[in-house]
Amino acid sequence: MIQALWIVSDPDGRPGRSRDSGIGEWGRAAGREKRRTIEVRPRTLEWKGEVAAGVTRRTRQGRARVRSAVIVGAIAVTTEYWQEAQADGTRETGCRVQLRKVRTVPAPVPPPVPRRDAVFWDIEEPIWRADLFTEVGGRGPYDAAHYHPTFDRLTPCERVHDDAIEPDPLGWIMGRLSDLPGMLTEAGHPDLIAELDPDLVRQAMPAIRGTIEATLAYRLTDPAAGD
Repeated sequence: MIQALWIVSDPDGRPGRSRDSGIGEWGRAAGREKRRTIEVRPRTLEWKGEVAAGVTRRTRQGRARVRSAVIVGAIAVTTEYWQEAQADGTRETGCRVQLRKVRTVPAPVPPPVPRRDAVFWDIEEPIWRADLFTEVGGRGPYDAAHYHPTFDRLTPCERVHDDAIEPDPLGWIMGRLSDLPGMLTEAGHPDLIAELDPDLVRQAMPAIRGTIEATLAYRLTDPAAGD
């Protein structure tokens, strides 16, 4: 099964179990929000998503942010708009794409109706990351793009630059994602390859591409304008 979610959170990552994880907790917390569920079943592809209403609502810390996740087996491809300031004062913004582990959480009691009632599952630590970033006031689009092929728990390795990213970030990331086994090997997690179904991966690619394209196209609106 392929799962696709759109997650609305505060800029500091709430609600959730931590800044970068806890979809199970989000699912429980989201009960306080207005939600609608989308379910599409074209042949063998089962695609479900929960979308919280009011995506552009303001939060205590600023503006709401949307994260997306397409889950295939034990792997989630997550996408989000990101902005950060470096030690020298430069600012970078853009699309962050990550491979993350997924864990199914056993229910505290057996569900009354197996395979119909809800189950908990968590999107956990990142294992590979691409930051398709642009430096604010820099030389041009995606001039700060880079990737982190390995992690030590939540800490990424140093930035790795590839000259092929800047002229075509979408083509570059989709090219990398077309070889998920290679990415998992690079990340130091070849044990996860056996849990990938090549056919499901192939069917998930349009959804993954769509979330990345949408995030690459995202532009901040002026908060003063109330957009």
